[in-house]
Amino acid sequence: MLLFAASGLHAAAPESGWWWNPTEPGRGFFIEYQGGRVFLAAFLYAEDGRATWSVALMDGDATTGYSGPLQAFRDGQTLNGAWRQNQPQLPDPGRIRLEAVDARHARLTWPGGVLAIERLELTPGGLTAARPPGTPETGWWWNANEPGRGFGIEIQAGMMFVGAFLYDDAGNPVWVVSGAAPMASASRYQGQWLRFGGGQSMSGSFRPAQLLDSSAGLQLDFTGAIDATLSLPDGHQTWLTRLVYASQAEIAWTPALTLASVAVPGTGQASSSRLQASWAAPAGMPPSHYAVRVIDLGTSETRALISSGNSIVLTELKAASDYRVEVSVCTAARCYLTQTANASATTPGEVWQLQGNGNSVAGLRRVVADGQVKIHALRYGSDAPAALAGRVQAYYGPMGGPALAGLAVAAANAPASTTDPLSFLSLNSLAGSSGLIRPTTPAPLVADVATGQAVPLSAAMGGGVRLYFEALGAGRTRILSVDSADGYTGRDFNRGAASTCATAADYASGGGCAPSVVIGIDTDAGGNPRIPNARQFKIGVPTQTDWRWDGAAGTFMWFTADTITGCSNVNRNHVYAVYDGTRFVVQYDGLGCPRHIRNVQAGHPMHLGGVRWKFYYGDTSDLSGALPGSTLPYLGPARAVRQRCLTGDPTRVDFADWENVAVGRRVRFLWPNGEPLSDSAEGYIDDFSIIAPTGTLDVQLLYVAITDGRIAPLMAAAVLVNP
Repeated sequence: MLLFAASGLHAAAPESGWWWNPTEPGRGFFIEYQGGRVFLAAFLYAEDGRATWSVALMDGDATTGYSGPLQAFRDGQTLNGAWRQNQPQLPDPGRIRLEAVDARHARLTWPGGVLAIERLELTPGGLTAARPPGTPETGWWWNANEPGRGFGIEIQAGMMFVGAFLYDDAGNPVWVVSGAAPMASASRYQGQWLRFGGGQSMSGSFRPAQLLDSSAGLQLDFTGAIDATLSLPDGHQTWLTRLVYASQAEIAWTPALTLASVAVPGTGQASSSRLQASWAAPAGMPPSHYAVRVIDLGTSETRALISSGNSIVLTELKAASDYRVEVSVCTAARCYLTQTANASATTPGEVWQLQGNGNSVAGLRRVVADGQVKIHALRYGSDAPAALAGRVQAYYGPMGGPALAGLAVAAANAPASTTDPLSFLSLNSLAGSSGLIRPTTPAPLVADVATGQAVPLSAAMGGGVRLYFEALGAGRTRILSVDSADGYTGRDFNRGAASTCATAADYASGGGCAPSVVIGIDTDAGGNPRIPNARQFKIGVPTQTDWRWDGAAGTFMWFTADTITGCSNVNRNHVYAVYDGTRFVVQYDGLGCPRHIRNVQAGHPMHLGGVRWKFYYGDTSDLSGALPGSTLPYLGPARAVRQRCLTGDPTRVDFADWENVAVGRRVRFLWPNGEPLSDSAEGYIDDFSIIAPTGTLDVQLLYVAITDGRIAPLMAAAVLVNP
């Protein structure tokens, strides 16, 4: 126990970290000193033995001590649950006063009496051990978009102790802790949440707490010293950052932070995915680095970066979106959070330029001479068979009448190269000798062949190419699949002698092209309720990771379902399905409706790396630009949304992880001569298929079917001018 001299306490500010009375283990205090104020949380037990906590924000100074009212809350967010606003419990528990003997010893006066407390040493020598530069800072951490719960984090000599202050399902305040345990690495902690009960209350005599549960796991991944991602027991992730509660200036810094667009050389356009942040250095203090946060103001998604200099180019941003950038000065020991600078800016929208000449459909380059609609393309990786490596291959609906109607293949002559744009803008038609042809006599599942998507499979999936395709059979449309008979070449899908699938016998059960049902409909045995037709679709193959699909559970599919019985009366709905490791499963909500978005046509996802995607589509809620009397498909304005990880397993993309189409960003198109397309002309662009033909996102290519509203569509291409 500490003894206090009669002459009074020495002037000292308390160190930030975990404190306790070692003679009364099982309860404790997390204290942070910041900018002249102290934030304290007491973790202890209610009279009934339930773990509980209260907090205090205290003012004062090192000479007179720090004091303030204790506050208790309830009905806030649980560990795994969605955010809900907590409510104060009244009356408050009383006042608390902290007087420091020195930086590591103090006297606490609170409704429970007077208590001597001292810094908790997590490991022998931990309090005096040197802290390597970039070590996550000791203090309060939180998600600013989920106020009402917090996390006290401290690391000593590679050992972490973390406490979470939150609520149970009934709304009672509870806490869980993890550690002290060693870090898995300098930037990662993995451990178990420990839940205790039955310990000492605020005013009660000492009684030892009991461990109740240790089954819930956690992982903390730190991005620098003041930002982290917390993986919760159910797989959710939440962004944590250091909590700032004081405003006292600590350094001489006039940041003059600015955000500017980044020009794309030779285009006259500014990048749609980059901004440059610049700022001034602090006076008289050379920082070791700057901590930079990039916050999407539409979704609150936050990313942490580190800059060694006074500027940084921010990449991987969404087009036509609002961002706030925050910059903090950091030394090797700490970051000065109370003087964080911030500025906001909007990224430019995407601009796509059609390829060819002039300002009309007639002048556009025909990517495939007989190319029309039903377009999808893939790029083989550099490790594909030599005759395919680096090349683009397209699957499309050819012109030429009933004898060729279906899905043909078009192939490039050479690997895609920025120095030779024709390597991906001019493909050779293999119509008549490849792919699927509409049978003259209908088969039970295949009376006609519509859109398709060819997906190269990993060796674990059997290799080769799986062609998913939309087929009309017995008056209804389903999504089917058939595997290639020529390996990764992906042009012959007939296991018999023929090189095409063309007859009813080919498509019939036992035939050389007998398909498997991928998405069945409401009248099929084991089909999908309320889905009368399953049509135009796209599978989210993570092509920036590998050109082959490994069949990972969680892979998503969008498909069109026309009207949805009892759920949507519009005739263009995109429904969501997720691969469970064996098959694509349509996702349903609690009312039995398939999860869907309305008024969307020709949707196509583009992989950006990891679990980042963007999704292009036609907005069919606005068809005002269609030419009177034209019967050709009109999609309305082209738009894009982005995926953000919100729910469930962070390695997969769930329906709720996508932005709402209400915030879809307009995508603009230019004619080859640089003139913008009118809204009406843009609405006649259909069948989006977007790829990175050279393997990097520096070149993004959109194959489209386009018409002027009068002539039959043709297969053209547009290049993203301002990636």
